[in-house]
Amino acid sequence: MIPHVPFVDPSFHKDVFGVDGKMVKLSFGLLSSSKGLEDVITALPQIVKHYPNVMYLILGATHPHMIRQEGETYRLSLQRLARDEGVERHVIFYNRFVTLEELKEFIGATDIYITPIITPRRSLQEP
Repeated sequence: MIPHVPFVDPSFHKDVFGVDGKMVKLSFGLLSSSKGLEDVITALPQIVKHYPNVMYLILGATHPHMIRQEGETYRLSLQRLARDEGVERHVIFYNRFVTLEELKEFIGATDIYITPIITPRRSLQEP
């Protein structure tokens, strides 16, 4: 869920993350293969070709189930993909949980929020 954050010019918070003058895209939450983050990274070369000042921030720790099953394999595969696609310097990983206040700062620095989820969430009523 995205917290309500009153609009503030994104440049106000960008210096906190070292992305002054950049077009910032953000995805956040527990990382897992159902998030579709690899689709965004794969699309970045074309985006960067037209908008060379774009930065993609990926905020969140790896999901505990993923950690138990395969460790940090998914996060490492995303980092490798960014390198292989030639966009490594356009992607910043923040591998941690953040407080609500920190999350609001990330959102405040964001121009575009991306939710590339590829697997629909199951309802709470389903077994």
